[in-house]
Amino acid sequence: MNNSVTLIGRVGRTPKSTLFASGKRIVEFSIGVKEWDAVKKQEFTIWFDVKCFGSMADRVLETITKGREVVINGRLGIEAFTRVDGTEVIKPVVKLFGFHLCGSAPRKREEIINDNQLANIS
Repeated sequence: MNNSVTLIGRVGRTPKSTLFASGKRIVEFSIGVKEWDAVKKQEFTIWFDVKCFGSMADRVLETITKGREVVINGRLGIEAFTRVDGTEVIKPVVKLFGFHLCGSAPRKREEIINDNQLANIS
């Protein structure tokens, strides 16, 4: 395959599933990848939209959560559409064909609050 991309970053939004009348499912999420600007000497984030289908979509829904660090492998594609206001948009999209979870799962807000409450008990 000539067109292959590997990205490491954090999931920016919870994967969203859409089921079509044909029975096919598409799952979409975003991934933020850290980049360094040598001129400004600061870090910034590049955001990528990610889409997947079929059994890969099912795996994503079962395992990927917002905030989770992941390594994704896919094919870079281009999507073009027209907004309601007539503006034409062309943007890159990663068509996912594999992923690996990195590190531990992000902690839920409730877990952090409970830990803080336990730490304050004398």
